[in-house]
Amino acid sequence: MARRNSFLVTVLIEAARIGVIVLILDRLVQRRETIYHRKTALIAKMGSRVKEVALEAVEQVRAAGWLTDGSLQDADFAEAHLSGAMFDGADLRRVSFVQTRLRGAVFAWADLRGAVLRGAVLKDASFIVANLEGASLSESDLRGAVFRGAQMTGAHLRLANLYGAMLDGAELRNGQMKMAFLRRADLSRADLRGADLYRADLREANLTGARLEGADLRGADLTGADLSAARFDPTTVLPDGNTWSAEVDLGRFTQPDHPDYWRYVRPPDWPAAVIEQQRAQFFERYEQEAQEA
Repeated sequence: MARRNSFLVTVLIEAARIGVIVLILDRLVQRRETIYHRKTALIAKMGSRVKEVALEAVEQVRAAGWLTDGSLQDADFAEAHLSGAMFDGADLRRVSFVQTRLRGAVFAWADLRGAVLRGAVLKDASFIVANLEGASLSESDLRGAVFRGAQMTGAHLRLANLYGAMLDGAELRNGQMKMAFLRRADLSRADLRGADLYRADLREANLTGARLEGADLRGADLTGADLSAARFDPTTVLPDGNTWSAEVDLGRFTQPDHPDYWRYVRPPDWPAAVIEQQRAQFFERYEQEAQEA
C-alpha cells in the first residue's frame, strides 16, 4: 500500500512538473507572438503618410532595438512621410523608399545597400559614412544632402538633383550618375573612378583632389568647376569625347572666357534627342529649385 501511494505521489509530481513546463512554454510562445505582432504593426505604421504616425513608430522601433537587428530588411515604405526620421545606424538593406518624403532625415552610419530611394525627397538629409553600395537614388531630390565619407560604389544617381550636396570624400566608384544635377556640389577628394557622368551638370562643382581615372565625362558641363589636383588618366573620357592626356588644357572646359572654350553640341541622332528631351524636362525644374534655394 505504501509503495502504491509513493508511486501515485511520484506520478502526481511528474504531472505537475510537466504541466508547469507546458504552461511556461505556452507563455513564451504567446509572448513571442505578441512581440511579432507588435513589431509587424509598428513597421506597417512606419509606412504611414501621416508624419506623426510614421515618426512615432520609428521611435518605438528604435526603442525595441529593431532598427539595427535586421527586422527592417526588405521593408516597403514607399510614399511614406518620414521627414526628419532618425535612421542613424539602421539596417535598411533593400528597403523601398520610393517617392518617400525624407527631408532632413538622418541616415548616418546606416546600411542602405541595395535600397531603392528613387524619386524620394531627401533634401538636407544626412548620409555621413552610410553604406549606399548599389542603392538607387535616381530622380531623387538630394539638394544639400550630406554624403561625407559615404560608401556609394555602384550607386544609381541618374537625373538626381544634387544641387549643393556634400559628397566630399565619398566612395563613388562606378557610380551611375548620368545626367545628374551636381551644380555647386562638393566632390572634393571623392573617388569617381569609372563613374558614368555623361551629360552631368557639374557647373561650379568642387572637384579638388577628386579621382576621375576611367570616368566618363562626355557632354558634362564643367563650367566654373574647380579641378585643382583632380586625378585623370588615359582612360578618362573628357566632355568633348576625347581621352585625357597630360597635354590637355582643362581650362577649355571650365573657363567660359577661354579662347577655345568647349560647348556641347547635341548629336543629330534620334537616341540623343530623346535623352536631351528627358534631361531638359528634369533640369528645368532643378534650375527653378536652385533659384529658390
